[in-house]
Amino acid sequence: MTAEAILAGLETPLWALDVAGGTLLWSNPAADRLLAEGAIEALRRGALSRCRHARLEDLYAALEAEGPCDEVWTVGPASAPRGLRCRCTILRDDPGRKAILVEGRGDPEPALAEGSVVADGGTGDSVDSLFHRAALPMLVVDLDDDGRILGGNEAAARLYRLEREALLKRALWQLDSRGRAVLNELESALRRESAPWGRSCLHRAPGELARSLEVHVVPLARDEPSKVLAILIDVSDDRRLARESMAHQEALERLVAERDTQLTAARRAAEAANEAKSNFLANMSHEIRTPLHAIFGMAQLIRRDSLTPRQTERLDKLDVASRHLADVISSILDLSSIESGKVSLSDDTFELNALVRRVMSMLEGQAIAKGLRFVCEVSTPDILLQGDATRLQQALLNLADNAVKFTHSGGITLRAIVEHEDAGKLGLRFEVRDTGIGVAPDLMARLFSPFEQADNSSTRSYRGVGIGLAITRRIARLMGGDAGGRSEEGQGSTFWLSVTLLKAAPVLDAAWLDTAPAEEILRRDYSGCRVLLVEDDLINREIAMLMLAEAGQFFDVASDGEQAVMLAARSDYDLILMDLQLPKLSGQEATRRIRELPNGRRVPIIALTADVFAEDRESCFAAGMNDFVAKPMTFDVFCRTLLRWLAGRRRLESSPL
Repeated sequence: MTAEAILAGLETPLWALDVAGGTLLWSNPAADRLLAEGAIEALRRGALSRCRHARLEDLYAALEAEGPCDEVWTVGPASAPRGLRCRCTILRDDPGRKAILVEGRGDPEPALAEGSVVADGGTGDSVDSLFHRAALPMLVVDLDDDGRILGGNEAAARLYRLEREALLKRALWQLDSRGRAVLNELESALRRESAPWGRSCLHRAPGELARSLEVHVVPLARDEPSKVLAILIDVSDDRRLARESMAHQEALERLVAERDTQLTAARRAAEAANEAKSNFLANMSHEIRTPLHAIFGMAQLIRRDSLTPRQTERLDKLDVASRHLADVISSILDLSSIESGKVSLSDDTFELNALVRRVMSMLEGQAIAKGLRFVCEVSTPDILLQGDATRLQQALLNLADNAVKFTHSGGITLRAIVEHEDAGKLGLRFEVRDTGIGVAPDLMARLFSPFEQADNSSTRSYRGVGIGLAITRRIARLMGGDAGGRSEEGQGSTFWLSVTLLKAAPVLDAAWLDTAPAEEILRRDYSGCRVLLVEDDLINREIAMLMLAEAGQFFDVASDGEQAVMLAARSDYDLILMDLQLPKLSGQEATRRIRELPNGRRVPIIALTADVFAEDRESCFAAGMNDFVAKPMTFDVFCRTLLRWLAGRRRLESSPL
């Protein structure tokens, strides 16, 4: 469809005028119906009076200077003139021609507009008759004579509730509730515009029901610009609606502001409650883990002595109970940290096969004790990965531990499969299959919700807090995967988790390749290293001292942060073990001060702490610590940590600068 056809089909009246010739260039059918037939023909012939032609030139000049404007035009024959609000715009279809595009807006009303440029197409009533009969209120005003009213029609008299004779005895400002201000506005409007067609200001009629009037002013003669025709258009309803809209908007803004205030207060209250919960959990963790570490560590040290079978059995029970308590505390804190978004994954390099075998070794003894087979299958055993090995191991332990717990005959299979590889990223899937009691399918989804178990009754046969699978799923999702399971009651279960990890480059490390126990390597290759132990708890300090002695290390002891800095300044240590909550100086502040010492920049500093939240770990690394080990810890973990950093220190010292 062409543009001309589209414009012709519009219900909006449109016509274009040639300014130089005063002729009609184009009009659509809607404009033809609105204008009198005689007027159209007259415009096509250029039958504009000289005055109206001049005003067309003035309008073009105003449009060129100020841009599009709104005007009141008179359309139709002289016998039935009507006022029409129009939008006037310069038509730029031909650079060599001045043209104006006029767009009619709204419905025309009976009126008289002296500024109209549309030609009369025939004869009719006198101008005076049309003026007095017009539906729109109109006044003739002399602005130079204090706004005296020279003439007014019946509609204006009705508006001001005056007889026409009384109207002619007034000045315009006497009919405005603001007084002479209306004259100043009209004069300013006339001075401001180069072509004063339909220039308007606001006028307020007095009375109990004051009306807001828009005044369109048109000079009646070029030589007497002070005498103007004022056409009054009632905009009271428009202004009332605008005021109501503004009031609604202000009320809405107040409501939004109130809601924002309420939400801010609620958010602050929630943040305060969450902070209080975090502080409580942190304090609870520290207060429980500290004595638990003493129980845990002392039991391991006692086990190294010569024991009777009965003592060994009792120690085994103590060990199982303390491990269970440590697992429960760790699980609750892990779930809280993950749900609050405070968990940050570490970036370790580890061997897939070693991690899976380590999980198996932790549970193999329990499985054998129950007469179960425990099989481990790794599709690509030699592959190295980069990611959080501790979290992944925790997730796998949760699955495998459940399998051992709920299986009474048969066996358990732990599988690790590389499903896909893309741009150095590996998609891994781990499965734990068992021949245990199984789970009803309708209960499977519930198991991955916190604190849910297949049997939540007080008489259930299996203990636990029911958060292991929830933690496993959250860890898997943090690593770009997921976790799930399938099972049939009485037929066993298969639980799985998937993760996406980076493939790591091979690392050749003699200590890593050595398959001997860490304690043996320490005694053989690193005996006599000097370690500074910083611990304020008397029992935990004694346990750490015994562990260091068992590992063949020399050590000094500090019981507060200031003493640690003093000892570090006096001696060169191969390693510093630092608690966090210390008297006088915290572990973090003591570390910062040691790092400022000439001999303290390269010494490895390891946090041994019962503060295990992510922010605790981050604060340690920010202070300059090299590693973070949570209490309670096994003697094996203690030895492996020492070996890792003592070996690294030796390699660093032997490498050329």
